[in-house]
Amino acid sequence: MARNNPFFKGQSLFDSITNQRLISCLSTNDTRHYSAEGFGFYQRDESFLYHDHSGFHYYRLKDDPNQLRDLIDSLSPDKRAYYDSIVHSNGYFEAILERHEE
Repeated sequence: MARNNPFFKGQSLFDSITNQRLISCLSTNDTRHYSAEGFGFYQRDESFLYHDHSGFHYYRLKDDPNQLRDLIDSLSPDKRAYYDSIVHSNGYFEAILERHEE
């Protein structure tokens, strides 16, 4: 029986999936924790990641598919606010940040 999860909103796989969809990934959850925690978002050709040992990272996958050139310092304030709003709207992502804030 599937339970209703208030932290994740999805899209039906029976509908066509747009390139605007947001894909989110976690390295941990509420039942299993690892020594290294993080999460990531992929949308269009953007990758926005958080790792508890190295912080936030941002990549443009079209120009850098191997994610070698971190562009987090050049991320626009609007784009950063967008990704921060996703982080803070989800209890799992927020919990990871709270466990690793200095």
